[in-house]
Amino acid sequence: MDQHLFYRIMFLVLMTGFSQSAVAATPIAEFDAARGIDDSGWTAANDNTNHAKVTSGNGILRIEDQESEGRREDAYFYHQLSDEQRALARTTGFTYEWTLRIPQDTEGNTRAISTEVCVEGAEPESRLRFGLQLGRRGSELLASVETGSDGPLTGSLKIDDAGTFHHWVLVFEGKTQVLNLLVDQQLLLKGRIDRWDQGFHLVFGSRSTDEGISEWKQVRFSLGTGDHTMIEPPHSASPRFWILANEKASVPKRVDVFTGGIDGYFAYRIPSLITAPNGDLLLFCEARKNDLNDDGDIDLLMKRSTDGGATWLPQELIYEEGGDAPIKYGNPTAVVDEETGVIWLATNRDNLTDGGARAGGTLVLFHSTDSGKTWSEPVEITASIKKPDWGHHAFGPGVGVQIRHGEHKGRLLFPANFRKSFDKAQPSFSHVIMSDDHGKTWRLGGVLGDYTNECQIAEIVENGKYGLLMNMRNHWGRGGFPKKSGNRLVSRSFDGGESWDAEAMDAALPEPPCQASLYRYSSGTNANQDRLLFANPIGPGRSNLRVRLSRDEGQTWPYGKLISVGSTAYSCMTKLPDGKVGIVYERNNYQQISFSTFSVDWLEEPVQKMP
Repeated sequence: MDQHLFYRIMFLVLMTGFSQSAVAATPIAEFDAARGIDDSGWTAANDNTNHAKVTSGNGILRIEDQESEGRREDAYFYHQLSDEQRALARTTGFTYEWTLRIPQDTEGNTRAISTEVCVEGAEPESRLRFGLQLGRRGSELLASVETGSDGPLTGSLKIDDAGTFHHWVLVFEGKTQVLNLLVDQQLLLKGRIDRWDQGFHLVFGSRSTDEGISEWKQVRFSLGTGDHTMIEPPHSASPRFWILANEKASVPKRVDVFTGGIDGYFAYRIPSLITAPNGDLLLFCEARKNDLNDDGDIDLLMKRSTDGGATWLPQELIYEEGGDAPIKYGNPTAVVDEETGVIWLATNRDNLTDGGARAGGTLVLFHSTDSGKTWSEPVEITASIKKPDWGHHAFGPGVGVQIRHGEHKGRLLFPANFRKSFDKAQPSFSHVIMSDDHGKTWRLGGVLGDYTNECQIAEIVENGKYGLLMNMRNHWGRGGFPKKSGNRLVSRSFDGGESWDAEAMDAALPEPPCQASLYRYSSGTNANQDRLLFANPIGPGRSNLRVRLSRDEGQTWPYGKLISVGSTAYSCMTKLPDGKVGIVYERNNYQQISFSTFSVDWLEEPVQKMP
């Protein structure tokens, strides 16, 4: 008998636990630990200098990722598909299966036990990336996947013996873009995916984050969904869907300012928008050279509009360091000193170590005295701001503010957040930095509590007293406290940002964990002139950007309209010279940064119900 045929028959015998749908599909990539990794078509790889321990024997491939003291380990295996195979997988669907044992509790989903699939259709924008993190908590098996517009999808299943081998099946239907994840033929996850990213086409193993031990017997990728009956996610009757049904027809027109894959960068993210002293619009962003990752080779760019956002001039490089080195200038956050005409641009400088870990955390300022036509060299202010036990630090992102009223008039403030390490799983803390001498010196202001994160500030007046409102991304869910998550966190200061009230959830502002924008449009002694604006994705996940309006200093948010339908994320607002509002926002799974305008009065117009 032909040796290849013999192994093929033996493989099918070993896969008898696999579902009929997989047998009906067409296998194009296989790995069987009993035969070893050599000549399997899978390649061993590492991103870090510290490698997770890999052993094989008795028909099992074991990967032990036991990180300690911030040292990242990894060990994974990848397989590349042909262009035709990727296109077929994207359009007709696929089945990805693995037999896996998780011998120890991980207490959550972890990239130390993970799989990935990257496929695309005929056009680059049809690229999809499935990144699954697996885990075990006692008698439960856990899984999580980032879907794109609908955000992270997580789930768990109680299993009689979670510590033994189980058969996992990921099924994707190209037409509906629905995915199902099953364990031993029990449904664990169901949802729709439109996450746009790139990477190795097929991956299994440990990918650099957290700890975990995994034992793999078999892996198989097949074209088509076979006989599997797809289970689609249910439609919701929540207020969000009422909003979508009644407001989506009136979203304003948009202009795509940055588009991923154009002008030398894979993606453009994290927008900051201001109106310069000369009336031009300046849009700052991160230019991510190679992928969507938050770390790596990331430059600082700007585009200018001289006609209120209708058209935009070619992009300008503000700063780049190290050529292709993994050095990042990120989270651009700008503020205009209205008393001097100087624009200040804050950014954090980070880098990746040789082992692939995030490092740096230095704080850098640029400034311009000519409405952004030229920029200063970067000035580092880390020593005057960061405490010795702080690790990661990030500004805004979005905009800073200058206090216009009261005893602190003229003070410049940048919102920011820090962690005491570079580990994203650790608590973060919102805070402000401030200058009372028009940017000559900067110092640390008030710090908020655990699991506050990216934030924005607006000036308010309450009972005749001038103050500040801080609106913060809520990370309590990430810390394992879901009952404290789901809504924005807010706090107020009445001493110019030196100290802040205890933060609390705003029941009127639900959120997926995401940056949001807060902007003071107008203020005055007449309450009808007070307008505060807030924008964030209303969900599901990072989708459907909506702007809300408050006339009572952020106590309530009764008015609002959709700005963009579908995948949307970070945003930033400014007041245009003609009195309209300009807003920039990430959309289409981070493929575009787009710009729209609207009249503030439009937010209060009644919505016509759809027939």
